[in-house]
Amino acid sequence: MTRMDHKPVKISVIGGGSVFTPELITMLGQNAGQTGPLTVSLMDISEERLDIVGEMCKRIINKNELPIQMESTMDPVEAVRDSAFVCNQLRAGGVLARIEDEKLGHKYHLPYTETISVCGFATYLRSFPMVAEYAHIIAQNAPDAWILNFTNPAGMLAETFYRLGHKKVLGVCNVSVRLTDILAEHLHVPPSSIYMNWRGINHMTFVDRVIVNGENRIAEVLSAYRQAETGLPFPDEFIRALGVIPNPYLQYYFLKNRVMDHLQTQEKNRSEIVLELEKQLLDEFKTASAIPEALKRRGGYGYSSVVANLIKDLITDGGGIHYAIFKNENTLTELPAEGFIEAPVLVHKNRVQAVQIEPLPAVVKPLVITMKLYETALIDACFKRDVNQMLECLLMHPLIQDFDLSRALLEDVLEVNSPYLGWLKK
Repeated sequence: MTRMDHKPVKISVIGGGSVFTPELITMLGQNAGQTGPLTVSLMDISEERLDIVGEMCKRIINKNELPIQMESTMDPVEAVRDSAFVCNQLRAGGVLARIEDEKLGHKYHLPYTETISVCGFATYLRSFPMVAEYAHIIAQNAPDAWILNFTNPAGMLAETFYRLGHKKVLGVCNVSVRLTDILAEHLHVPPSSIYMNWRGINHMTFVDRVIVNGENRIAEVLSAYRQAETGLPFPDEFIRALGVIPNPYLQYYFLKNRVMDHLQTQEKNRSEIVLELEKQLLDEFKTASAIPEALKRRGGYGYSSVVANLIKDLITDGGGIHYAIFKNENTLTELPAEGFIEAPVLVHKNRVQAVQIEPLPAVVKPLVITMKLYETALIDACFKRDVNQMLECLLMHPLIQDFDLSRALLEDVLEVNSPYLGWLKK
């Protein structure tokens, strides 16, 4: 019996109306020769988006003769029931809420984007009740499923699913894939031949070893680094001074003044650009049967390959190295054992094993430790429904750390997001 003769593996996608779903369907279909046939159930709270995206996915499946049976539903119980994998990509409040987050960042002269400063704080508060709801549904209807979370803040939400009783949880981010592609082009090798000691917490990871065929080529990478050629936000002298390659999101910490000058003078925030791009994409999706080029301009492009390849190795005992978000245990001893980190893992059938890695670089260790303490405290505050502890969290945050600012910011976050925060009053 071949894998194509097996009973289809069910994958449910919470937030199936996302513009990234057609890419996910395409990638899952490309791997189906190894995984066997699949049933993919798309669930979304927007009927319009679900219809547009669902119909496009069906065209992709039919055009490419993919062994995927697709379902669409607005009922999360129906979507999740008997799933082997549950993918969460639903954003609480959508892009419109993200726009309001970025307005607050601008108002208070903070560095800001999707997971940075007030944006990450507010997004987590909105997302917490959604995760609690879906965690309960999954526990009742697919208790043995793997949960793959790629909604931001990816690390904190993956950790929240874990705290709510789910032990088979991974967070997913696409930044490691983008960096691998940059390194592969620079070193003239295939991306699959590169291993990075990528480690830290989500959106706060660092690399100071790049292994190709057993050889560490980080010195070559650092000496030849040219910002203009890589598209990374870090100046040449910065990379060579630190001796590490940081996650691009670290520009909001290490190049704060430069970033602030840009944010305060730009014509449109990133969230406003994303809103326009999503409208364009959804319009193209109404007739498309392939992934439009415009999707590459959307920041999450590439997530789907990470998710599809994780699922493939979890089904087939692939044994491949992936960069994922998972429970720390003793992988990075500087950070809490119960907290979630981002680092390389080996993925086998129904099992994930952390790769042994070096400690955090000394130059970045204080920042990562502080941010992990902030994340842990904010998760705790939401479980306790403790608004005063949320204020303490803002005081802990390296980009805020001022009482008057923290108090005013918290008041605004609670007011602007009041439609999503009824759970705080229960």
